[in-house]
Amino acid sequence: MQIEKDLKIHLAASKDPGRYAMHGVLHTPGKLTATNGQIAARINVSDDEGDGEGQIVPAALIKAAVSKPGKGTAVVHTNGNGICRAITKAGVVEDKEIDGEFPKVDAVIPDVPQCRRALIGINAQLLLDLVKAIGCENNCARLELDLEELSPDKSYGGPIRITSTYGVGVIMPVTVEHRVD
Repeated sequence: MQIEKDLKIHLAASKDPGRYAMHGVLHTPGKLTATNGQIAARINVSDDEGDGEGQIVPAALIKAAVSKPGKGTAVVHTNGNGICRAITKAGVVEDKEIDGEFPKVDAVIPDVPQCRRALIGINAQLLLDLVKAIGCENNCARLELDLEELSPDKSYGGPIRITSTYGVGVIMPVTVEHRVD
């Protein structure tokens, strides 16, 4: 698969030792998905002939591939045989696919964006990691949330959807500070 080098999907992967399957990035046709339990990110990739699907690629391998000097795309191959390969500045690097069940993030990254908005309190570091993971032109991202998720005390219980030209992600629940109609 070909991954745009300015997309840092590996930043959305978990480092928590108890969440082994989330240490990787899930490859499905034309997409890579990562989550750490607080943020989830999905980016579009160009699959190469022979790339498998459903593999969990180690986040460190993705990081090594996109860190190769130069502009353009990074190359990572998954062929379903348990081994992933990446072209890095050190040459071709291999690593085992991560075995386990990747979380079903489709429930929090819906296909149809929500259109109602609010001004919210947000963890800036998580937002920065997510924006880097999905890539944003000119450092611009679009935040969307469903105001139906607001409770009477204005606590927000649903995911905040972040979209860019290249991908989509979510940040988990935060508190709403001011409502914007």
